[in-house]
Amino acid sequence: MQKARRSILALFLLGISCFGAEDTRTIKLAQLPARLTYTAAGQTAIEEDVPSLLDFVRERKKKAARLQATLQLPDQTLNELLHAGALTLFTGYISDVTTIRINGQKIIQLGRIDPYESASYRNAIVDLPAHIFRKQDNVLELDMYGTGVRDLSIENTFSIGPARSIYFSYWKGELLTFLLLVAYALVGLYHLLLFSRRPRDRHNFFFGIFCLGVSFYWFFRTYSRDMIEPILLRQKLEYITLFLLGPLLLCFFSLFFNNRYGRFPLLYSIFALVLSVFALLGNFSVMEKTLLIWQISALSIIGYLVYLVSVQLFRKKNIDARYLVLGILLFVAGVIHDILAARGILDTETHVTRYAFTVFILGIGGVLANRFMRVHNEVEHLNANLEALVEKRTAELKKTLREVQALKTQQDGDYYLTSLLIQPLVGNFTGPGRISVEMFIKQKKEFYFRKWQAEIGGDVATAYPLVLRGKEYIALLNGDAMGKSIQGAGGALVVGTVFKSIVSRTEHSSQARNKSPERWLKDTFTELQNIFISFDGHMLLSAVICLAEQKTGLLYYINAEHPFSVLYRNKRADFIETKTVCRKIGIDILEGHLAVKTFRMQPDDILFLGSDGRDDLLLGIDPSGHRIINEDESRFLALVEHCEGDLTRIADGLLQTGALTDDLSLVRIAYLEDAAYEERAPDTDFKARIQELQQNKEYASALALCQQALEMYPEDANLLYRAMILHRLNGNTQEAIDCGERLRLRDPSHSNNLYNLCDAYRVTGDIERARGLFSQATLLDPDNAAALRLRQLLKLTADENLLDRRI
Repeated sequence: MQKARRSILALFLLGISCFGAEDTRTIKLAQLPARLTYTAAGQTAIEEDVPSLLDFVRERKKKAARLQATLQLPDQTLNELLHAGALTLFTGYISDVTTIRINGQKIIQLGRIDPYESASYRNAIVDLPAHIFRKQDNVLELDMYGTGVRDLSIENTFSIGPARSIYFSYWKGELLTFLLLVAYALVGLYHLLLFSRRPRDRHNFFFGIFCLGVSFYWFFRTYSRDMIEPILLRQKLEYITLFLLGPLLLCFFSLFFNNRYGRFPLLYSIFALVLSVFALLGNFSVMEKTLLIWQISALSIIGYLVYLVSVQLFRKKNIDARYLVLGILLFVAGVIHDILAARGILDTETHVTRYAFTVFILGIGGVLANRFMRVHNEVEHLNANLEALVEKRTAELKKTLREVQALKTQQDGDYYLTSLLIQPLVGNFTGPGRISVEMFIKQKKEFYFRKWQAEIGGDVATAYPLVLRGKEYIALLNGDAMGKSIQGAGGALVVGTVFKSIVSRTEHSSQARNKSPERWLKDTFTELQNIFISFDGHMLLSAVICLAEQKTGLLYYINAEHPFSVLYRNKRADFIETKTVCRKIGIDILEGHLAVKTFRMQPDDILFLGSDGRDDLLLGIDPSGHRIINEDESRFLALVEHCEGDLTRIADGLLQTGALTDDLSLVRIAYLEDAAYEERAPDTDFKARIQELQQNKEYASALALCQQALEMYPEDANLLYRAMILHRLNGNTQEAIDCGERLRLRDPSHSNNLYNLCDAYRVTGDIERARGLFSQATLLDPDNAAALRLRQLLKLTADENLLDRRI
């Protein structure tokens, strides 16, 4: 009767919870220090003092042992609680066989040792008579025994406190849980009712059964579950219910989004049924193993749900998936938390999933109801306003069409104006000569403006005649600005303007015309780089910038991440490059040093430059509806060979092979094509004569012969290096620096050239530049014989040469 009155009092207090709260003076027994005797099966008893009984018990889970602990109760707190009213002991979930005494008087016994009767994870609330307590030195004795099949376990809720507070906490938790269970059950029954009305919506059936299963399962997580006997039967029901929830949830989502069961839900259903059979027929040890397997497999359920909802949300833009994201995230977090807590990885007693699952369940229910009502309302609205809606939509479409047409006309006008601005900046502005240039440009964006047809894009190809140091060159640029349509056209307009400005400045400046081809290319690249960097990465340019010498057919070029150039020689096409050494123009990070490459063309040689539009052709559509884009760079080589180097046939062949997916530009450079040419006999002995003259200290004659050889073989880097040495021996320091800088642009890793160039700058008094070159040279070849001498001349310390100097 007393316990019943206490229960009624607790329910009353719960109803006026705004006026009541838990007593903070409750004694948490599990956290008290203890004097204990621990006897594991087959081992000697251990006696020790521990700072926390709870921590000690958790460390010894799954042990067949007996634990006898003595807890010294805090007298001051205990006396204060006794003075305030009656006290109650709450065990929480405790396992396995447990006996509790206070000051020698037995308070409660759960289970039995002999004959063994498990009391696994039971709980008890016991009112404590005041007379069992003393004024001081109150002692609680806890005797726990386990066979090893079930854990020795104790919870943080093991406590002594005011009866009002203990009962209040107990019934508050139970009532809140039962309210949730009832809510889950009602949601489930509602969707079963919907299924009975509309059987083809099978997802309602699975969701309804799932909600009822969740309600049944969470009953086993309440203290009231102790009414089900025996314990083994109760646990079998709990485990089987848990295992079957996964297949129900997977089938629901698969049917809801895809209207089919799907392979993974069916396979997982078979797996869950097998686990349920083992749990039904096995003992507790087998059941524990099946639970561990299920906890691991739950990760696959979480992964499948995240994948399914992500596909619906991001790929299929399903509005219903948006409302499920928060619920799924909370549910997944709760499941992970509870699994980790069950395995002892997290130190927590709260089952988070029951609360997170409320949001999950209600979210799904809301989505289902929203879908039903949305369809129903749309049907009613269409039936009532069909004719008026058609007229309204027709008027809206006409208005929108007029607005779009006006915007398109304005846009095409802007496009046309931009195309007119680009026209003077692209094209072949060279005349007849030993080198001939042809170009083909087709931008992907085509449009009509009034009576004119035009196109716009980011590809640019332009060529100008140029004279440097009295030699005739063709300055040529083939580029591909980032983006298509107006964005690419903006980049093409910038690069075309800058390149034409550089060429014009060179024509009108004697200082610019006196530059070497290597220096001119580097300065051109640097000027373009500085302009495109100012766009802060929003505009990049891949390009080939080159100078082609009319007399010798020698090509100086820089390839900034542009498709490799193609050589057509003797009816065979091959790439003249093998790797990319320079990033796109506009990227603020240069990998290594800028290098100017050279290539000597022979009579009847044809070089082809082109943007990546020559490769990125749309070849067709595969059975799944995805585009097939050409990824074979050698296809262009085969086309060049098939068309025998004819630019018009090559362009037509590309357009017949597939549709363009990008802007396309091609440049054809031919040297002495179909022209009479008197082939010179190669002079193979000039290097030996130069060497002989140098050894005889006839430096002037050696230099004159070297310069004659360079006129014949300007691509020979060794001759350029020899010319630098001879200029120094003749006292022509500035000419030596010019040759050294040209060689450095061609081959930045030529360490001997760097050491000589460093010494030449030292002689002219440019010590800072000499030190920078010395730093670069020693990084490449620290053991060079010139290193020690130059370090002393430059007055450098042993490690100062390692500085990264930009030169």
